[in-house]
Amino acid sequence: MSACSKEKDESNNNVPSPVLAEISITEFECFDDSGYTTVSATIVDKGLTVTRKGLVLIKDASVIDPENGVKVDDTSSGNTVSMKFRARDVLGEYTTFHISAFVENKNGINYADWSTWDLCVTGGAVITSDITDIKSNSATSGGMASSSVAIIEQGVVWSTSVNPTVTDNKTIDGNGGGTFSSSITDLDANTKYYLRAYIIEEVGIPKQKRIVYGDEKEFTTLSGNLPLVKTYSNVTVNTNHFTVKGSVLNNGGANISDKGFVISLSQNPTLGDSTISLKLAADTAFSSYITVPKYFTVYHIRAYATNSAGTSYGEEVSPKSLKAIGSVYQGGKIYYLDPSGYGLIAGVDQGYSIYGCGGTKLNSSSASNGSLNTQVIVNGCTGSSAAGICSSLSLNGYSDWYLPSKDELYLLTSMRTALGLNSNDSWWSSTEVDKDFAWYLSPGSGTNMMQNLKTSNLKVLPVRRFNY
Repeated sequence: MSACSKEKDESNNNVPSPVLAEISITEFECFDDSGYTTVSATIVDKGLTVTRKGLVLIKDASVIDPENGVKVDDTSSGNTVSMKFRARDVLGEYTTFHISAFVENKNGINYADWSTWDLCVTGGAVITSDITDIKSNSATSGGMASSSVAIIEQGVVWSTSVNPTVTDNKTIDGNGGGTFSSSITDLDANTKYYLRAYIIEEVGIPKQKRIVYGDEKEFTTLSGNLPLVKTYSNVTVNTNHFTVKGSVLNNGGANISDKGFVISLSQNPTLGDSTISLKLAADTAFSSYITVPKYFTVYHIRAYATNSAGTSYGEEVSPKSLKAIGSVYQGGKIYYLDPSGYGLIAGVDQGYSIYGCGGTKLNSSSASNGSLNTQVIVNGCTGSSAAGICSSLSLNGYSDWYLPSKDELYLLTSMRTALGLNSNDSWWSSTEVDKDFAWYLSPGSGTNMMQNLKTSNLKVLPVRRFNY
C-alpha cells in the first residue's frame, strides 16, 4: 500500500507587515543666537503603545544611517515630541548635521523625514521697534530684520504673558526683511502687554521653517471710556415677539466685549434682567427677534454695550406684545385689534332671531358702539330681540357680550372662516336704520352691509370689547 502527502507551504507571503507608529516634524523654532532650537513633531500611534520617542542627530555624514545617529529621548507623555536642544551640545563640533524624529513601539522603530542643517548658528536676526501711538485698544510697533536665507514672513507677536510666540496674537507685515511697521489692534484697555518682532525663515535641505524672535518690549494700554449705544425706536411688533435694533455709535476707545439687549417688565432694564447677548454681531448694527411670554403686556427694552470701562445703555423702547388675530382669548376669538389699544372678540353662533321691535324707532343708530346700541334695544324693546340674546349671554366666564354695531360687524367680514362662521349666513348688527329696518352683514365673500326688516330672522353673533 502506498500513500501520498502534500508538503506544507512555509512561505510568509500572506503575513502582514508589523504595524509601526508614524511621526512627522511640524516645526523648528530658533530662540536666540546661541544655537538653541526647538523641534516639534506629531505621532500617529496606530493603536499601539508608544514605548520611546525623541530626536536623532547625525553630524557631517554623506550617508544617513539612523544606527549611527545620536538619539535624544523625549520623556514627556502624549503623542507629540517637543524638545529644546543645541546641536553642538549633542554632537560636538560640526559643519552640518542631519536631524529626524523617531518613534518606537513593540513592533519596531520609525523615523520622520530627514533634514540637513546648520541650524541657528548662521541665520537671521530681528530687532523689535519701540512701541508708539499707544491707545486704549491699539498701538504701533514693528521691527528691522536681516538674514542670509529667505525670510518668508515678518511681523510682531504679543500677549499678556511674557515671551509671546506666533501661536499668540500676531501681525504679518510682508517678507524679505528690512524695516517694517506693525499695527497692533483689538487690545483691551488698561492692560499690560508683552511684544516682540519675529521672522520666519526657510532653511535646511529640504526647506524647513525657522522662527527667530527679537527682543521683548512691554507696554500698557490707556484706560477707555464707556461706549455710546443707541436703541432704535422703530420696533416691529408681531404676535408674541418684537424685532428690535441697536448700534454702538462709539466704542469709547476700547474693544466691545459684549452687546445686545436687556428686557424687563419694569423701566430701565439692566444686565441683571433678561439679557440677549449678541457678541458676534457687528457693532455698527445689531438686531434681535425677542419672544415674550405675556400677551398684551408692555415690555421695556434697551440696547447695551460693554467695554473695559463698563456697560452703558441706549434709549428705552416700550412696545406692547400682542396676540394673533383668530387666537382664543377671554371667552372667544380675537377678530380685531385697534392700534389705539382695544380689541374685539367674537363669541359663538347663537342661532336665528329677529332684530326686535319692528315698527318702533329705538334710536340704536350708532355705527360704531354696539354696546350702547344693545343697551338701548334691551331697555326699549320688551319682546324677543337679537340684542337681548347677546345681553343675557354668559359664555366662557364672561357676561359682557353685546350685538355688534354696523362697523364692528363689518370688521369680521374677512374673518368668518377663521372664526368658524358660515360665510353664507346673514348676521344682524345692532345699528338701526329706522323703525322698520336695521343693518346686517350680507352672505358670501363680499363686504356689503345691507338693510333688512327688523322682523326678519337672521343669525346672531355676540361680541365683546377688551382693552390691552
